[in-house]
Amino acid sequence: MEPISTAPSIDVAELRAREFPHLGASIYLNAASVAPLPRSAAREVASFNDRRERIHELTEADFSEPLRRSRAAAAALIGAGIDEIALGWNTSFGINIAALGISGEPGRTIVVSEREFPANVYPWMSRKD
Repeated sequence: MEPISTAPSIDVAELRAREFPHLGASIYLNAASVAPLPRSAAREVASFNDRRERIHELTEADFSEPLRRSRAAAAALIGAGIDEIALGWNTSFGINIAALGISGEPGRTIVVSEREFPANVYPWMSRKD
């Protein structure tokens, strides 16, 4: 059977050690709005802030290129096209967009965990009627 995705193989232990070296043996579950920041994200933020100190030198690429690279990386991870990837501020934002984009035809069922975070359930509940 052929694999469904062409996503690259990832050494999770190596990735975790490289991106979150400060965690050691700790495990973070359900960090919600405050979570450990990956080293690569911290470097990207620091680089942008360095450029932002010279605000008059910022270009459109300073804003668009990080987003393009992020979309390309997400696409490669799941074997999708970059045009199939959208980025939002957070999960709740994305779920709201998805809920608004799905037609509310009678008989459609949306299934969520009974322990789901409320902000991730309300958009679906609002589509119920």
